[in-house]
Formats: sequence, structure tokens, C-alpha cells
Amino acid sequence: MESLLATWQHCFNSKDLHNITKLYTPDATLWGTFSPFLRDNAALIEEYFSDIFRKNELRFCAYHPFHRQFGHAGVSCGYFLIEWSQNQTLVRHTGRFSMTLLQKNGQWQIADYHSSLLPAI
Repeated sequence: MESLLATWQHCFNSKDLHNITKLYTPDATLWGTFSPFLRDNAALIEEYFSDIFRKNELRFCAYHPFHRQFGHAGVSCGYFLIEWSQNQTLVRHTGRFSMTLLQKNGQWQIADYHSSLLPAI
């Protein structure tokens, strides 16, 4: 499970649309940080990443992820920093995420992904 998160982060930071979408099950759902709606099919998940990958100097870093495994299912959660450059200004957000993972033929895939910005307190 840890390696899946590392691969996801590498694909995100490399803007690797093809390989990041392969990390999701065919029937996965994604409730992305910057998505106004739930993306419940492969085409909509690809669209989300295609849109966000247009940002300049995009970088994602997960901090202190926590993983739990239940047989061939697992959950990963944690918080993250995401940043990019916009009009020569650094835009930075912190958020939280949770992933429901399924293992098939020894490979972990994301069945459900949710992320949101951390609330101001």
C-alpha cells in the first residue's frame, strides 16, 4: 500500500496522466480536492487529472500517511501539501485525503479517493 501512494505521488508530480489513471480500478470514484462533483468513471477521473496537470510547477507531497490492511482491502489516509505557480506567485494549500484500496493479483489499486482542503480553525 505504501508503494502505491509513492507511485501515485510520483505520477502526480511528473504529470503522468496515463500511469496515474492506471492506479484506479475500472469502477473507481474520485472526489478530488478541486472537483465540484464526484467523478465516478475512468473518463471523468482522467479529465480531473488532465485539468489539474495544466498548472505550472505543480507539486504534491503526502505527510504522515497511515495505512491499514484488511485482507485484500486497505485504507490509506493522511494530509498533504499541494502547490503550483500562478502568475509568478506560489499558490499553496494543505489538505487531507483518504483512499480505499483493493488488491488483485498482488497489485493494489485505488477504488475510492477523497481529498479536501483543511479547514481554517
